[in-house]
Parts: sequence; C-alpha cells; structure tokens
Amino acid sequence: MKNSQLKLLKENEYSALEPKAWEKEKKFFVSSAGTEYQETVFKKEMLPRGSALITSSGKLKKEERSIQAIIHAAPGARSREWEEGLEFQPTLLGITRSIQNSIILAERFDYKSITFPFLGSGIFLDKVISPADETNSDEDKKNRKRALAEEIVKVAVNQMNPSKIKKITFVLWGEEDSQIFSDIISEMRSDAEKGQYSEEKKEFILLSNIEEEGLSSINGSIINWNQHKGDVIVNAANMEVQFGKGVSEVISGATGQKKEIDDEAKEKIKNYWQNEKEDETSTQIYMVSPEK
Repeated sequence: MKNSQLKLLKENEYSALEPKAWEKEKKFFVSSAGTEYQETVFKKEMLPRGSALITSSGKLKKEERSIQAIIHAAPGARSREWEEGLEFQPTLLGITRSIQNSIILAERFDYKSITFPFLGSGIFLDKVISPADETNSDEDKKNRKRALAEEIVKVAVNQMNPSKIKKITFVLWGEEDSQIFSDIISEMRSDAEKGQYSEEKKEFILLSNIEEEGLSSINGSIINWNQHKGDVIVNAANMEVQFGKGVSEVISGATGQKKEIDDEAKEKIKNYWQNEKEDETSTQIYMVSPEK
C-alpha cells in the first residue's frame, strides 16, 4: 500500500492483538486488549480508551438475514470530557485499538461479517491527526482522512482471522470518503498480488469484489443490511458507550430501542469493572457472558 506522507502508528502497533488464555475458555461482552488502565476512567464507569463492547441491535435484528448485534467502538470520550484529562481524549491508537477489539468480539461471538463506519473522521479528526497549519484547508483535511483510513484498513486486515471473518465492509458517507477507501483497497490488492501478505490474507484481500466475502467499501448507509450484508455493525461510540450524534444517532434511531441499549451498555460496563481480576501484566477485564 502507498504510504501517506504522515507517519502515524509505530510498526509494532499494526500487529494483531492476542486475546488472553481465559478468553479462549469463556465468552465476554467487552474486549479491551492493548488498552491502559486509568483510575479516573474506572471511577467514571467508562470503558478504557480503545475498547469495544457488544450489545443487542433492537429492531435492526429481523427473522431473516439482518444486523444481529452492534459492537460499540470506544476510541475516546465525549468532547465535554476532553478538558478533564488526556485519558479521555481520542487518539489514533484509541481508534485502531477499538477496531481491533471490535474484530475480536465479532470473532468471539462467531459472526462472519463485520461492517465499519469511518471511525475518527468526524469531531475526533483534529484531535487524532493535527491540521498541518491554521488554515485547516480542505486539501489538508482530505490528506489527514486518507492517512487515517490507511491505518484503519491496515490494522483491520492484520487483526482479522480469515478462517473466522469472511467479510469486512467499510460503509462511507459521501463520494470523497468512498473514493479514499476504494483507492486504499485497490492499492492493498496490488500489494497482495505482489506477495506482501500471507496466502490466507492475500485470498481475503483479492476477494474485494465478491458480494458475500472479502474486503470492500461502499457509499451507503450502515443501517441498511441489504447494502453491506454485515452480521454486526460497529457504532462510532465513546468511552461512556452511550449513543451520541452523527452515525451513532442514525444507528440508535434505527434500533427503536435507544434507552434499552444504552442501559444494557451501562450494565455491562458495571459488570466489566466488578469482574476485574488483578493482573500486573494485563489491564484486560473479564466478564462472564450469558448465552448469545
């Protein structure tokens, strides 16, 4: 893939996150692999930055093939928390970790396809990749969005297991974002043909144009299953894991159960902290899961 002029993640931060041994034995509704414990975050009963949490999908789940669940990615807190401490502010690593943890959850609950919005491209963008100058021109914003998209696609492909995840789709709003992702995936396909990926990942990447499998991007709506055919969709959430504005507001409206899902998330976060086990080598929190 053609590298952006902006140097973002460190090389080791592209590597797939490994679930802990206990995750292989039990299912958990929260994944916070690769995140850091912060006392202030604990006291506010938020998820660690970079975590993900899975909930029901309300009216989006129908008898026929449909959106079965919502995974809430938590790359940072709501903007009102930003002034209280750096641990609440969105970061690039928070975005990419939340994508990796979203994939971990999809695989953990045996979903074969996952659909992402463009995480971090809205109000978080200026925080995660600073403007080149005070003018914050349209061209500069496009370049920064391109750099962010490159990181997102790369970590998603590195994280997924092709034997478990058969389809990753990025649903974009607007022609510019759609073209950015389309170009990146095309470049990734070219790299795969040159042998820059394992055989399993190469096969997955080269299936980009197959409707039911592979890596793809579309210009459409994340709540329209007929467009992306994803088993689970990812909500551009916050560390509070409460529905907000933008894509999150669209998803909450479509569920018809905003309050119920917000309450479900709150209860799962409480259980997350209640079930914390002291481990000096890891900040991952375990939570026993009821049946799917």
